[in-house]
Amino acid sequence: MDVSQAFLIITGLISLIYCIQFLLYLFYWKALSKPIKKSPNPNTKVTVVVPVRNEEKNIEACIKAISNQCYPNQLFELIIVDDCSEDKTVEIALSELANQEHLSSSLIQLNRDEKTGKKAAITKAVESSSGDLILTTDGDCTMGPHWIMSMISCYEYNKPKVIIGTVLIKSEETLFEKLQSIELCGLALVSGASIQQNQPLMANGGNLCYEKKEFYNVHGFRNNKSIPSGDDIFLVLDIHKTNPTGVVFVNNIDAVVFTKPQKSLLEFYHQRKRWASKSAQLPSLHIKWMGIVVFGTNLLLFSGILLALFYNEFDVIVFISIFGFKSIIDFIFLYIATSYFKKEKLMVVFLIGQLINIIHVSLFGMVGFFGKYNWKGRIH
Repeated sequence: MDVSQAFLIITGLISLIYCIQFLLYLFYWKALSKPIKKSPNPNTKVTVVVPVRNEEKNIEACIKAISNQCYPNQLFELIIVDDCSEDKTVEIALSELANQEHLSSSLIQLNRDEKTGKKAAITKAVESSSGDLILTTDGDCTMGPHWIMSMISCYEYNKPKVIIGTVLIKSEETLFEKLQSIELCGLALVSGASIQQNQPLMANGGNLCYEKKEFYNVHGFRNNKSIPSGDDIFLVLDIHKTNPTGVVFVNNIDAVVFTKPQKSLLEFYHQRKRWASKSAQLPSLHIKWMGIVVFGTNLLLFSGILLALFYNEFDVIVFISIFGFKSIIDFIFLYIATSYFKKEKLMVVFLIGQLINIIHVSLFGMVGFFGKYNWKGRIH
């Protein structure tokens, strides 16, 4: 057995593990409970928390979307926490809040002399909140009018400790934006399926709900305060550790939150580097295992493409068979995901997305743990 044959065997085995895991995710996704009907008489007080930094282009639309919620005004409040913005975020936010007289709201500004960062902003908001539930989103997000009601209906029906929601891209125009959008659809399916499997894999602070008392029970972000990002998944894992059945995924289109795509390759680079940088410090063995499987599969396939181009003795037919089988599983997986979120048209970029995904997963899997990244004007 030569080196190329050994390479193909290893690639085939790792790819098979990958395919089996994602088929399992499809099984768990199908096992998710049906969307819960809206509560006819909700009685849960909720505090919507929006930590912001340099969001002058987005904060007005975010506030308007929150103020238009079909949820009793007396049962929810909005707290915006400004994390030392260097633009006109505060002025625009205050102006828009003044226009929403029916909305119980406040704006808190972090002091540059105290602890700053997204986790500090959320902690400050929780301390000032009056709601039993904390519902977080980001300053660049918008949502439909039934967002809060959908999340609260899920809470009042199941009484979980944490509710994980979906964040998608609202409109996609360029190829770059469509590739980001189809990936977020797939990640949403993985998120819901892994929770159904009772192995939470990811969460997004742009759409996350948890009991205020549970935030304090796990001491907030005390266990990961030195890590700039991860305000979502670290908190979910800490609560899941003490309440293994207390984390649920809200299976409801009305509960989806929308964000904007990254506009440039540099923005995309810093975003994905930030995502990758925290993964090694997550305490979940399942997350580490899936990281190894996904990274390993894509790195081996990327290496296989290079071998097929430059090594004459390489068995291209066997390699194409392995790549093709993995692509079929990915196609089924993403078609189900995009169909659920009514974004089937994104599948037209599937083939090019497969090739680009192999490169970008391999790249960020290698560079995510080294160097620095820019997040909201700060270098970490």
